[in-house]
Amino acid sequence: MKKILLTTIMSLPLLAQSTNFIEIGIGSQKGTDNFHVESTQNNTSYNTADSFTNAIPYIQFEYSYKNFITKTMQDNLLFAYKNRTLTAGLFTSISNSKESAWSNPYTLNTNKEKTKVSKSGAYLEYNIVQKANYGSKVSYTYTKYDFEDDTTTSSLQRDANDHTIKIDNRYKSNILYNLSYNIHDAKGEQSSSKDYDIGAGYIYNVNKQFNLVVLANIGKTSYDTKNTILNKKIESTNTQFTVVSTWQNPFALQNKYIKVIYRNSNEDANHDFYDKKQQLAVVSMGFKF
Repeated sequence: MKKILLTTIMSLPLLAQSTNFIEIGIGSQKGTDNFHVESTQNNTSYNTADSFTNAIPYIQFEYSYKNFITKTMQDNLLFAYKNRTLTAGLFTSISNSKESAWSNPYTLNTNKEKTKVSKSGAYLEYNIVQKANYGSKVSYTYTKYDFEDDTTTSSLQRDANDHTIKIDNRYKSNILYNLSYNIHDAKGEQSSSKDYDIGAGYIYNVNKQFNLVVLANIGKTSYDTKNTILNKKIESTNTQFTVVSTWQNPFALQNKYIKVIYRNSNEDANHDFYDKKQQLAVVSMGFKF
């Protein structure tokens, strides 16, 4: 389940809207990922996956009432209590589809079956510093993964408890940098992993209406034990490059904005079967209220 490319919802650290909003759009992604249900259904070897292309919906929103907030958080829907420094709440996945994962991604020479993955968890965020020239926050995310029908061997079972600690920082109004560490504790030890990620970004304000955000991340994933099917302890180097352009009040439409997103991500593993790539483009329109 780790790192499946279910990109229906995207969020950017420390770039939240200052008002309630909803953003709706559509995108397209081209990917290479043996664990994605759009990949080849009948594998004949443990080589790199064939590429696939599909359209994806895009929605992002946030609504606050007093100290209560409901918002999208990646592909999750968060219900939380929020004050000036603390946000705490529970979330569930928006993408709990009946066909969200392969029952056994390692199956060869026969059609793989699809299964449902349920995902839910808790989120805690604390604002360490909130100043005009500097902002910093730390967050902890706990996610529980539950596969309805996992037919892999016991050592590869993917039901899991996932823990992520992340620190997001903003310097002045245009420099972003972050650090995250993740422990993916799966039922099967061969599906358990640890990874870290560091990132940096820059916000360029072209004028009062246009801005451009560039984000770059690099990280490392290391699985706990050797995968006995592939006869290798899996490790990967992960890179991601994202560009976001926003046009505020287009065509003199007040409290509206148009956003264009491009993202290129790559997981270069020490076994071809775990290699993953994604190119994503999204166009959306936002409404503030």
